[in-house]
Amino acid sequence: MASYLAEAGTANTGTDTRLTYSPATLRRWVAVINFFHRVAEAPPPSVSQLVASTLAGLQRKA
Repeated sequence: MASYLAEAGTANTGTDTRLTYSPATLRRWVAVINFFHRVAEAPPPSVSQLVASTLAGLQRKA
């Protein structure tokens, strides 16, 4: 999940160097994924330190 977030947060749209998706959008994605994991009684992926660090790094970059 961390690599997916990193890819979505750093991909650019041609000559534009801004983030494709804002950190707020990525946090919403993680919240939705967590919700469905909880519904399925599976551990949410955001409890991983790597995922939290990736989101924090993307926030700093923005």
